[in-house]
Amino acid sequence: MGLDTFAAYGPAHALYVDGSDNCIPDELFPNNYLCGGGFSNGMNSFRGKVYNNWIEWCTNGQYTLYTEELSENQVKDIYEALYRKQEEYDFKDFEEQTGNRWEISYTETQRILKWFEVVVKNKGIVINWW
Repeated sequence: MGLDTFAAYGPAHALYVDGSDNCIPDELFPNNYLCGGGFSNGMNSFRGKVYNNWIEWCTNGQYTLYTEELSENQVKDIYEALYRKQEEYDFKDFEEQTGNRWEISYTETQRILKWFEVVVKNKGIVINWW
């Protein structure tokens, strides 16, 4: 099953417009080279199924990208969990414990951390579609 993950302004952000898609603009994200999908481009969005195991592992199963919407507080929790697991030895533990099904790299884990950092700084939410 596919999964596309998008960053959007949350209701707490001044640019939030009720009824709009509220996507956080691509230009606010570094060129992160995250895996894109059919509807995601790798800037303000990415192919969530590729990174979901990393998110679940870092949050001890508390969060999954297979949730329609992650609130501003949930996004902040995920970011903090990713930040705590940013060392290379954490990544090696992840590989050993999960088998790293999608063969993401340590560099990609750093990029996903930066992606979530941009979302947090913009009081964003995460919208997932599959």
